[in-house]
Amino acid sequence: MYTEEKLKELFETRKSKEGLMRFIKSNTEAFSPLLQLSLKNTPEAWRASWLIGHAMTTNDTRVQGAIDSLIEALPSLKEGHQRQTIIILLKMQLDDEQEGKLFDICLNIWENIKLIPSTRITAMKFILSIVDKFTELKDEIKLWTQEQYTESLSPGIKHSLNKQIHKILES
Repeated sequence: MYTEEKLKELFETRKSKEGLMRFIKSNTEAFSPLLQLSLKNTPEAWRASWLIGHAMTTNDTRVQGAIDSLIEALPSLKEGHQRQTIIILLKMQLDDEQEGKLFDICLNIWENIKLIPSTRITAMKFILSIVDKFTELKDEIKLWTQEQYTESLSPGIKHSLNKQIHKILES
């Protein structure tokens, strides 16, 4: 049984991505406890989210039952942990209600210019996936990407964002 203490010990003893990936591949029963740990607001929870994001597959059935909990926990998590949780959710098929809740949270993250750009741009990836799905939101994209929201982004991230937006607006 993988307790929270054992998982914390894992993160203290295995620092490399390769070591952690070897562990999760050879100890598949640790996935569910890792997922439960990822819902908490602790330093180890961020690492658990990171490991899950790397170890999971698209629409991973082991994550399916935790989607609502992941979305619910998202606003209270720290920035890097939010980013990793959104990465997990980007790999999952969400129902309409889940998409709506996550969209609202991601929009709040995006609009908070005090947050780190990597978290904000990950939230924007989800926003753009919804805009691409619901074309009636295309006009809103111009509001969400005004200079006040993009000035803190690096030139490379800003360029990538502009390409994605252009692609959506042209389709």
